[in-house]
Amino acid sequence: MTVLDSGLLTDATTVVKDSFDGKESFSCLTGGIVSGTATGTSDIDLVVVLPAHIPLAEAMRFREAFTRHYVDLHRRHHRTPDLDWPGEVLYTTDLAAALDGAVFLDHRPETPLSLCPPDQPYRYWISMIATGVALTHPAAFEDAAIRCAAAIANHLLTQLVTGSTFRTSVPGHATASRRSVIDGLLQRDWGLASSPPHPSRLAVVHRQVHAAVVRLAHQGSGHLTQWRGQLCPATTVPALEQCAANWRRIARKAIAERAHAPEHYASTSPR
Repeated sequence: MTVLDSGLLTDATTVVKDSFDGKESFSCLTGGIVSGTATGTSDIDLVVVLPAHIPLAEAMRFREAFTRHYVDLHRRHHRTPDLDWPGEVLYTTDLAAALDGAVFLDHRPETPLSLCPPDQPYRYWISMIATGVALTHPAAFEDAAIRCAAAIANHLLTQLVTGSTFRTSVPGHATASRRSVIDGLLQRDWGLASSPPHPSRLAVVHRQVHAAVVRLAHQGSGHLTQWRGQLCPATTVPALEQCAANWRRIARKAIAERAHAPEHYASTSPR
């Protein structure tokens, strides 16, 4: 695994604990800081997942406190916070919806399994959790990370495997080796670097996906048919996502209160 700044890990964990009173299901640090691909302008990516029983009003209070702490964390570590997406906070039901099929655009077996539009959060949640490291509740995080990596692997298999035949020609890719095709799809569809530094959590996910593709390709496409048959679209919009404009306003206000010019904290969108 990438050797992470122990001070950052401690401070990020404190941000979560101070914001959510220990009521979160799990949290993780993710993104370029973890994978080793961060640049000088990269933000600190945090994901916090809340249990479904927490009332929305309470979750909103937690989220507001978290947004302010998120800005402070970046100031402390001389990083640039993302003002459009100041951290990710979701319910376990939102993650379950993503894994159950909301991350995909069309669930009909006869159509290509494409991902949801970039303005929806589901694909980011899955890729961020799959490649993160736990801050709180590591057992719950590891379970979620495994399920997210499996969803990524299954999606790639639908692009690459017909029966027991591995295709080396897919839309947007010339004929190439299995590894280069998989790496290309991971980068194109999931935003995961095709040549992650070793060792890193992202490199681990790459190895897991490669192993799953090899193993499941030999088993044939039966399991994919069954998996696709169980997918379903989301029935509701994630509650905390509906207030995204509010979190952006709070982040900018926190910066202003700390006498920092907003221009210094440029957005690192898309997410």
